[in-house]
Amino acid sequence: MLTYPSEVDCIEGESLEFPVANISKKSRKNVSLIKLWSPNGSQHVSGSSKIVLEDLFDKIEVLRAD
Repeated sequence: MLTYPSEVDCIEGESLEFPVANISKKSRKNVSLIKLWSPNGSQHVSGSSKIVLEDLFDKIEVLRAD
């Protein structure tokens, strides 16, 4: 079973790649990509203290590795 961190810090415009198992197409029930913002500027606060800035689901690509 694959597990991932609940949050990943990255630079805007940077591409991220994650291996996935048994996903042939993207679906909101199995994958999400959300841009968060912390009002106090700290990256190390609980998720409930962060604000959703953007839903980036449309930017997700599922590619097959043959």
